[in-house]
Amino acid sequence: MSKHKSKHKKMNNNNKKKKSISRSVHTIGQEDKYANMVCEICSSGDPSRDPLMLLCDKCDRGYHMDCFDTPLKSVPRAAWFCDDCQRVIDAAVPKTERTILDFFKIVKTTEDVAQSMKTDSSDDSSIKMKPKMKRRKSSVCLVKKRKPRFKMPRFTTDLNKRLEQKRSLAEAMVVKDMLFDDDLSYPFEHCPERLNDSREEPSMQTLDENNHKVFMRFKEFSRRADYAPLLVVNDPDQGYVVEAAEDIPDLTLIAEYAGEVDTVRNRIDDNVDDMMDLIRSGRSSTSLVICPNRRGNIARFISGINNFTKESRKKANLRSARFGVNGRSRVILYANRDIKKGERLYYDYNALIKDQYPTDFFV
Repeated sequence: MSKHKSKHKKMNNNNKKKKSISRSVHTIGQEDKYANMVCEICSSGDPSRDPLMLLCDKCDRGYHMDCFDTPLKSVPRAAWFCDDCQRVIDAAVPKTERTILDFFKIVKTTEDVAQSMKTDSSDDSSIKMKPKMKRRKSSVCLVKKRKPRFKMPRFTTDLNKRLEQKRSLAEAMVVKDMLFDDDLSYPFEHCPERLNDSREEPSMQTLDENNHKVFMRFKEFSRRADYAPLLVVNDPDQGYVVEAAEDIPDLTLIAEYAGEVDTVRNRIDDNVDDMMDLIRSGRSSTSLVICPNRRGNIARFISGINNFTKESRKKANLRSARFGVNGRSRVILYANRDIKKGERLYYDYNALIKDQYPTDFFV
């Protein structure tokens, strides 16, 4: 039906090994758009010098490593940007408290946000559980699958650390040319919001009353980029990834997978590598995917495990699931065990349909 992966099979290269930046590798499996590339410094396109051609990770222009004033002896392991792109990134990445708040369109003052975190973030007493009703014993033993009971994040209370967490996300979004949006958006006329009808999949689970309250409360914070203590870091091999800045308890809400919603039919030939299934109706005209390449949040940078190695499978510390929320399908990521400070966040892209998404080349 769709080349796109199921909602648990997000097409993401955060977890892949960094590609060689030589022209020859960039052309594998696609039209050779680099065939006529020339060095921006010497203007030479001599194919014999292809192994020396370094591509900017933002604009894709090429530079021979030996043409720089200070020649590079090897391909940089981390992301590399040409001088023009580096200046754009440096100017766009927020650095001060005010510019960080402006980037995420946070209207509240920092003091108000910090105070709300102190009084709201760690105390879940305001969310009341329904009293358990006494039931008569039955001779029939019914075993039900335990549903997760979501927890609000324990936000970092140190203001400077919170700003650094936000700044790290802003940097990754600037490099990826993304706008911050913590919700699903419907910018295409052929894909109105009404198509996101969770009734299209009768088997989709619905949030119970308690989890619904916790999730709605969580969204009040996440819409201003207040997540669990997380840092987005640039890994030399994997690109931007997400790590825990503090310990995170099991069942803590991490993020909703956000972005622009489109139909599978309209994305069937799309090479965007971060799409996530939202609705699987059995028809490409009404099956929906989330596309975070232009608008999105921290979820885009969370990595996937390699399903083919036991050690990699052990890394999974998050679970992704689709839930019906007020009649709309939503993809929610939450901790499936306690996560220690410094751990990288991973989840299984093939959680529902085994091996649908190839992960054997993941780190």
